[in-house]
Amino acid sequence: QVVASEGRGPPARGGRPRRRSLSPMAGAMALEAGEASRCLVREVDEGMSASEATGGGASGRRPRQWASRSLGATLAGALLSATVIFAVARGSSNLGRRGLFGLVDFESMPNSVVTVNNLASSTLPPGLNPCAAHEHIEAGSCVPNQCICHNGEPPKEQEECTKHGGTRCVSCTVGYHLVMDLAGDSVCWINECNCANGIKGSGEDCKDNGASSCQSCDGGYRLYTNTDGESVCRTNECTCENGKGATGQKCQEHATASCASCNDGYHPEETTDGVYTCQVNECLCENGEGATGEGCASHGFDLCLSCEDGYALSDELCLETPAPPNPTCADYEHLEDGACVPNVCTCVNGFSSEGSEGCTKDGGALCVTCKPGYHLATDEIGKNVCAENWCQCENGAPTTGSECLKQGVSDCDHCDSGYHMATDEIGLGVCSLNECVCETGIPGTGVKCEVDGASSCVSCDTGYHLEEVADGVTDCLANTCTCENGAPATGSECEDDGATSCKSCDDDYRLVLQNGASVCLPSSWCKCDNG
Repeated sequence: QVVASEGRGPPARGGRPRRRSLSPMAGAMALEAGEASRCLVREVDEGMSASEATGGGASGRRPRQWASRSLGATLAGALLSATVIFAVARGSSNLGRRGLFGLVDFESMPNSVVTVNNLASSTLPPGLNPCAAHEHIEAGSCVPNQCICHNGEPPKEQEECTKHGGTRCVSCTVGYHLVMDLAGDSVCWINECNCANGIKGSGEDCKDNGASSCQSCDGGYRLYTNTDGESVCRTNECTCENGKGATGQKCQEHATASCASCNDGYHPEETTDGVYTCQVNECLCENGEGATGEGCASHGFDLCLSCEDGYALSDELCLETPAPPNPTCADYEHLEDGACVPNVCTCVNGFSSEGSEGCTKDGGALCVTCKPGYHLATDEIGKNVCAENWCQCENGAPTTGSECLKQGVSDCDHCDSGYHMATDEIGLGVCSLNECVCETGIPGTGVKCEVDGASSCVSCDTGYHLEEVADGVTDCLANTCTCENGAPATGSECEDDGATSCKSCDDDYRLVLQNGASVCLPSSWCKCDNG
């Protein structure tokens, strides 16, 4: 608003001092005519006599429409946040006494003051903004902008902050990284790392966003720093003297002793819960020395290696020495060099014993004990053979061969979709149903839950809707309605996500039920039933 102060000149009609107003556009014209970046002060008292000499005297005054037409064509409707002050000193020229731009008569106001107030700098056209790009108007002055940065450092150079109070980061604290948000501002987001077979690191525990960094590992895995300096989860590998070391979940602690299977001549023994070692086989022998190691196919069996004096080996036992001349050979013996020699049979995937009653033919096939992963069975002609072990597994694939320690037991190798590996009370593998969690709905199970214990929903509570948040993973998110001229309803107050429903209205609007929906209409609207 432009106001001319009262002067000492002759009063207007009615004896009151003259007082005229100038529109905000006059202030804008003054800024354009001068320098747009600062308030202008002009004195008009010297050099004005030239206008009298060129016809600007009392008889040659220009019509006041001259300035108003130029002003309207230049900046019609512009808003400014600066204050423009024109000090018009007393002078002898008719133009000075006539007034600024021919719009105000200052003849009676020798010391007039004109001001332009309350204009917003954010609405200034680019050519009229008085401040630099890194400054803003504050208390009539251009002040450097100050940016903010959560979890990082804002720019130290003023030229890099183009919006006062805006968010802009040039670097981030440990555990955060620079990204560009949807508004085009650089912000610091928390780091999120990857971790296979364990719990991933985030924030300060994740040095580089997207890198591999594990905080802890699942059962059967251990933390390991690779050549790139990343913490990853590697499969546990146990050691085993005289056998094959256990791995994964069957190896509770990496690099400790725990066997999965034993070499020939050794048998597994459980030392602690789920931990096995391979001990040498030792056979029994009365009146002699029992076989050991590979010579003892099954630990604890009766099998003699040599006999004490007065005893001789007979069917792998130490019996009192017989003294019959010209012995008659049994069915499991054959005559060799005038003596009865026990027949020796063969056994695939197992062991045979010399002189066994079932071995009626020297060099024939007959098994007495089997290697780990095999069990004694009979073939089509009734002979003992070693057949491969096979286990059972409900909702998955069973272990076989050497991994199946006992024929016919339930021991799973891997599980079907919707199930996960677990162990029973004796450490054998079982397949358990996957069960997810869902805070605001019904969780998925089985094939509807890809990872046991993960967050995944199949239906939602009132006020929530089902949405896929990752590949194959759904979650219940709160409904959010829309509302023009007010605050939208959310959650249980919003029955359908994205529908129109207002919870409250802005000033000068009121809440109205229209076509079954709550909307905000201007308060000045009236209500009319049936019309």
